[in-house]
Amino acid sequence: MIATATPFYLAVLLSAFFLFHAVRSAFVPLHVDEAIWLLQADHLQWAYFFHPPLKTFELFLATRVMGRIPFALRIGSVTFATLAIFMVFKLSVELFRDRRWAFMTALVFALFPLTNYWMVVGHQEGLFIFTW
Repeated sequence: MIATATPFYLAVLLSAFFLFHAVRSAFVPLHVDEAIWLLQADHLQWAYFFHPPLKTFELFLATRVMGRIPFALRIGSVTFATLAIFMVFKLSVELFRDRRWAFMTALVFALFPLTNYWMVVGHQEGLFIFTW
């Protein structure tokens, strides 16, 4: 049953993850690290002391389109975290050759505390794990 309905379940998982964290990110106040990222996005450079500039460029675009709100800082991280879950599914299909196990792997990855806390706030983890 789950093997034939896996695309539907995966779409539900990805949609629920994205919507939950997008709505949650609109109401949670800024974290100190997110404020630092926001300041870095105001002053673009080619490199920074601690991190490469890709996350800062993404925040620069998001804040210019949506304004200086917490949602604009986090929507990129929520998007990349959701795409990372999809990439885990695709890699698991290649590894296991079974969509059922690949869905279970994506589900477990979506339920990790790292995925639900650090990858969806305005940090670089969602982008880095997706591009890794």
